[in-house]
Amino acid sequence: MTPLNMTRKIDSVGRIVIPKDLREEFRLVNGIEYQFFLHEENGHKYLCLQCPGPSEGEIERAKRLLEEQGYQVK
Repeated sequence: MTPLNMTRKIDSVGRIVIPKDLREEFRLVNGIEYQFFLHEENGHKYLCLQCPGPSEGEIERAKRLLEEQGYQVK
């Protein structure tokens, strides 16, 4: 794992704010539920969540928009 040079405190109701830069980089969307995962390694436990990749819907939408502008997309 790669450590990041940022820290956050858990607030009084158990929340941690994920910095905007990280949310954008990892394509996390406000209002979406993300499942937590537990990773154990060398006696340490890590709380993780899966970051989404580009969805097929986004790619198809981009192709359609380009085609609507007269571009040929393979």
